[in-house]
This record gives sequence, C-alpha cells and structure tokens, in this order.
Amino acid sequence: MKQKFLLSLLFVCMFIVSSKAQINKNAIWLGGNIGFSQIKNNYEQQDENKTNSLSLRPAVGLAVKENLVAGVSLIYSKGKTDNYGYTGATLKENSYGGGLFVRQYIPVVSRLYFFGEAEAAYTVYRSKEIPKNNPVTETKGWFATLGLSPGISFGVNKRVQLESGLNNLFQLQYGKTKRKTDITGGDADIETFSAGINFEGQSPFYFGVRFLLNNKG
Repeated sequence: MKQKFLLSLLFVCMFIVSSKAQINKNAIWLGGNIGFSQIKNNYEQQDENKTNSLSLRPAVGLAVKENLVAGVSLIYSKGKTDNYGYTGATLKENSYGGGLFVRQYIPVVSRLYFFGEAEAAYTVYRSKEIPKNNPVTETKGWFATLGLSPGISFGVNKRVQLESGLNNLFQLQYGKTKRKTDITGGDADIETFSAGINFEGQSPFYFGVRFLLNNKG
C-alpha cells in the first residue's frame, strides 16, 4: 500500500511543475536511499515469525553523457528475525560493502523518468542465531552480486530528484560463509549460488533523494 502511495505521489508532482529537467553530461550525482521491509509468516506448531530489515545506500556518480550516470555506492543493511526456526531463536544479521553501478534514465514526460541500474557489488555478511535453550550459532562470509534495480524518478528541479524503486529485483549472487556453533564439531563451510527474481520482501522497496551539481544546460 505504501509503495503504491509513493509512486502515485510522484505522478501527481509531475503535473504540478511543468518545466523540463535533464541530467546533463558532466553533472555530479550525489545522494542515497533508505529501504525498510517487514515480513510476517505463520507456521503450524510455531509462533509467528517476523523479520524487520533496514538498508542504507549512499552513492556518488558522474553523468558520462546525457541521462547516463556511472559511479560508486556504499552498502549497509541490518535485520532481525523473531521466533526464527523451530527453536524460537532470535536471528540478527548485518552486512556492509560497496559497488560500482551504471544507471540509464529514460525520459517519459517532462521531469518524469524510468530508470534501470546495473550494479556489481561485494558485501561482507555477519549473523548470530540466538536460540532460547540451545548453543549460539554465528555465520560469517561474503557475497558477490550482479543486480538490476528498476525504478521511477521525478525531477523537482534541475538539481533535486525524488525516486523510488526495488533494490536488486533481478540478481545473480555467489558467496561463501562459515557457520560456527558453540559446541565441538559445529563448524560448516557453505558455498552458495543464486540467480533470478527476488520476491516476498527480499527485494526491498526504497525511497531516495538525488542531488545534481554542475547540471548546466
């Protein structure tokens, strides 16, 4: 519901101001986005499972040509799941890293753009699973990701943009983690590979603000 409201708000803003705003070559692109997701699941013979996650992605880029931006980003996310697994554990997760991206804007009408962003990123992952009456399990590792994030952007003026989208809606990911439990012989090395479309809150909706410096023309 919130996603539909924010996207609708951008369309309404389009009709309030009618002057044209392009992203010109050599403009410096600054800003970031913040995302939040909440997932609730009910299973038989288990209390409600609830996951809250937060992500932050500051970024800087340069318009290498009109409506095409290339740059770097920083990545930070954290999450917490209550009643995780059949032990009723609390799961705490966090990750951090960075990436290189290319974003193409496609003008729709005055001030309104669709965009697609391709990013190659590397993140370090940490988690701690804390059961009620069992040993604590810690997981450490890293992930390399190729992702595509679609979205919509509205130019408030030549220097400020509002946007919303889906982080890594399409992605290819490879990673290695090491799982360690506080008991003898509880270690395990895990190698993972995944590809496809993220659903069910794994591709969090976000809202962001971008600032354009030196956007002449």
